Amino acid sequence: MMISSSLRSIAAALLLAGATTSVLAEPTAPQREFADTMMLCNSHALLQHMYAHGKQLPGVPKAADYRELAYRAAGKEYVDPLLESRAVRDKAVEQLEALLNTKPYDGLSEKERDDHMNATWSKVISTCNEWASAGVGKAPKGK
Repeated sequence: MMISSSLRSIAAALLLAGATTSVLAEPTAPQREFADTMMLCNSHALLQHMYAHGKQLPGVPKAADYRELAYRAAGKEYVDPLLESRAVRDKAVEQLEALLNTKPYDGLSEKERDDHMNATWSKVISTCNEWASAGVGKAPKGK
């Protein structure tokens, strides 16, 4: 009888631990929103890195580790599938195109184009760094 009682106690403890773990593993809406923002910023940072061939562009701040911030906020189980999809990257490209198209490229010198690109990257990375610093539940809406 003593063994049966002990087994029930262990089983109950395991069930409670499992329930707690699954509740903790599910990110809250603010955590998901922050992670979504950080994944978008991560895509922007990767695009900027490719554009600059891995070099730091003049006037563009260093990007925070947006992927790590997304992982901390919502966990790898939530973040990884979204990072592997094209949706986040496509949204980043769409946003970047809209920002770049605020100034027509026709008639601009190469220096003016570079300046416009650097200013655009600076705006994007600065905004992402501000959101990263704000943290979960504090980043502004309208990414």
